[in-house]
Amino acid sequence: MYSLYRGGFGVSLLFLAFTIYFIYFFITEETSVTQVREKIPDDLYKNIMEEYKNKILEVNRQNELIESDFQKKYHEIIQKNINKVEDFKIQLYYKELIPISISERNFDNIKIGKYEIEFLSYLIDVFGNQIKVDISPKLPYKSYFPDFVYICNKTGLHIDIEIDEPYSMIDKIPIHFIDSSDFERNEFFLNQNWSVIRFSELQVVKQPDECINLISNYVNSIIMKQQLFEHELNQDSRWTYEQALVMANKNYRNEYLN
Repeated sequence: MYSLYRGGFGVSLLFLAFTIYFIYFFITEETSVTQVREKIPDDLYKNIMEEYKNKILEVNRQNELIESDFQKKYHEIIQKNINKVEDFKIQLYYKELIPISISERNFDNIKIGKYEIEFLSYLIDVFGNQIKVDISPKLPYKSYFPDFVYICNKTGLHIDIEIDEPYSMIDKIPIHFIDSSDFERNEFFLNQNWSVIRFSELQVVKQPDECINLISNYVNSIIMKQQLFEHELNQDSRWTYEQALVMANKNYRNEYLN
């Protein structure tokens, strides 16, 4: 503008051209970068690489510890949940073993013979306060009274334990024979969600320990939800009414009671 004012048009034009070229040159010119590599000593390089490898190993070790701790806590949580589910299932199962009706004691029904008292002593020695006498379901209608009752402290399971003699000692009348009222008696307790175990008098007198083990194994099989259980008790077949009459005539009970 100064050149135009002074009449120097040519100078102004030349200055304009130089300015345009200068701007174009700096816009289009590529910037070059020069990389310079510096060689470090071999021992220093080895130390750096060794330190680098150690750090990688340390990081991997830490990752393994973190992963191991995670897996441990994960499985603990899973196991706790599994245990809770199993405990809940067990509690539901135990509730299924509880009798339908509550039980009551009747002290007016005490009729226990000498050898039944001896077997009661065996039962109490092994099962303690789980053994009761003269306990029966509390109902508004006729109820039966077991010889002995096993009430499981863990599950609430009730077992009617019966001791069967072939005939009454005083009047020699056949009892507990096939087709007697024992079937109705069994059904009564089974309908109340009780279990029933019947021993013959001979088994109780001759093999009291085996009788006790049978009860124990039976209870354990119920707790463990097993369908079968073992015992070493000798079998004593049930008798008919006629066989009971013959045994009464021969004083059969005296053979093993004396």
